[in-house]
This record gives sequence, C-alpha cells and structure tokens, in this order.
Amino acid sequence: MSTPIPPHSAPPVLEVEELRTSLGSRRGRGNVVDGVSFSLSAGETLGIVGESGSGKTMLGMSLLRLLPRAAQIVSGSIRLDGRDIVGCTVAEMRDIRGAEIALIPQDPMVSLDPLFRVGTQIAETLRAHKPVAAGQAMSEAVELLRRVNIPDPELRAQAYPFEMSGGMRQRVVGAIGIACTPKVLIADEPTTALDVTVQAQYLALLQRLQRETGVALIVITHDFGVVAQICDRVAVMYAGRIVEQAEVGRLFDAPAHPYSRALIEASAAMANEGGGRRFPSIPGEPPPLFGRGEGCAFAPRCAFARDRCRREAPPQTSAGPAGHAVRCFYPLEGDAR
Repeated sequence: MSTPIPPHSAPPVLEVEELRTSLGSRRGRGNVVDGVSFSLSAGETLGIVGESGSGKTMLGMSLLRLLPRAAQIVSGSIRLDGRDIVGCTVAEMRDIRGAEIALIPQDPMVSLDPLFRVGTQIAETLRAHKPVAAGQAMSEAVELLRRVNIPDPELRAQAYPFEMSGGMRQRVVGAIGIACTPKVLIADEPTTALDVTVQAQYLALLQRLQRETGVALIVITHDFGVVAQICDRVAVMYAGRIVEQAEVGRLFDAPAHPYSRALIEASAAMANEGGGRRFPSIPGEPPPLFGRGEGCAFAPRCAFARDRCRREAPPQTSAGPAGHAVRCFYPLEGDAR
C-alpha cells in the first residue's frame, strides 16, 4: 500500500489514502480514480495535471463527494482535518461542502444561476453555513466581491451572470468558494476560459486570497504554465493514478516518469511555438476505462517499456529527494535512461 507523501513539517489538513472511485456502464465498472494517495497542508498549493480523461476532475469530485449517479467511492479514505468524510451522510456533506472544502468550478456559467443576481447567490452560500440575517449576508457578499477585485461591488452585486464578463464571472465563483473560509479549496481548470492577461491576474488573486486565509489549494489543470506560477507541488495523473509527485521545481528539472517528461516537453513547445517545427507528442491514446489490463497503463505508449511493464503495475517508489515519488519500474535519470 502506498502512503501519502508529507509535503513539509506543517500538519496536513487533507490526507487522501488509496482512494478508488469506480464508474459503471453497460460494459461493467472501472476505476476512474485508482489508488490515489497524497496529503496537503494549510497554505500549500498542489497542482493535479494530466491529459483529458486522466481522472483529474473525477478526483476533485470524489474529494467533494459530488459524484455522478453512476460513480461511487469504493475504497480508501479522505481525512479532512482528521475526519474521514468518505463515511459521512448526505446531510453531513451538505454542511461540510462549502464550509470546510469548497470548489471553484471550471465553467462559471454552468454553476451560476442565470435567474438570480450574483450578490444573492453569494449571500445564499453564506446563509447556508452561517447564522446571518439576509441583510448582513448581502453586505458580506459585497465585501467578498471587493476582495476578489470586482469594480463597483455594490453595483455588480445587483447584476445577473450574463451581464458580466468571463473574467468577472470567474471571480464571482471564486468569491463563492472562499465565502465561508474553507480549509481546502479546489479550483478546477480555473483559467481555461480566460485570456492570458486575465489568467495572470486571476492566479495572482488566488495566491493573495490564500495568503490572507491560509486555505490549502488544489489546482486541477492541464497547463504546466499555471503549475509553474502558482503551485508548490504537483501530482501527475494518468489513467486514474498519480504516476509522479514532486515539488514543482524538482519535477520540471528532473521528471522521473516518461509520461511526466512528455507532458512537460509538449507544454514547453507550445509555449515557444514558431519556426514551423512539429510539436512533440505522445504516441497513441490513453487506455479505455474498461481495457487497462494488469500492467502499467502507460506501457503501450512508452518508448522505454519492457516486458515487466506490460505484466505488472509498478508500485509507488522514491525518486530521489524526500517528497519525490514515481510509479515506474525504470524511472528516468536526468537526460538518460
């Protein structure tokens, strides 16, 4: 059994151990989150990266216990401030969600109700978790809009979501996320719909809010630029598993898993596009949920795979400095294998 990697000396506010979430269909069930373990301390930021379909968002939804009907947590633990929330009832999770662990969703227009003013929606979140009157909740909602740098917050609190820009809507869901000062905040692709300038501003805003509140932040993204700017540590996911965990600088300087290196190289090429050259790519496709076999899920796409990789799933092992771990029988070493 793998164990969570301690990030630093501060006690963890979130500890996830051997978490498995399965998804059912007519073809059966498969693990979309498969034995994930990590820990996170107050004030720390963990990036979760990987291709589409790697399990990043399903991991986030598992932590929030907001899974679709066809999915369920089948084993493992999620300890939030020492309490395992996997066994919590629906009513208990309703109290925990938003107050202790909260979400900034990927698409604000899906999460914001178009029929209600944004101030009302923030105030509703406050009243769901705090004993405040309607007037006080609205005043706090205006203050939250001010904290996330919304201009003219009193006026904007009376606006409907469709009357705001994409960047402003993203700030509104950020205000909802921090409204009750949660211990853990999950940001799912927080900059996807924003242009480059607004992305930088929004990431700086998240960092400022984290400094002010001490919230532990999980950033789910496919963008290594976001990881480099905001994260302390990074976990690389593939086929439902974390295949590598490390401090951000360590991962960029010495990725141990071939998949991590391929993602970093592709990201670097995209950031420096030009010259008419072909971008590096990873051959093949991620394995289907119901056809992953017994070996390493990345083996069919890995240039370094050997027979053992196709027969056995590699365990998590150390890849050098404390906190750097990898699931690979033959990890990369510098620029040579």
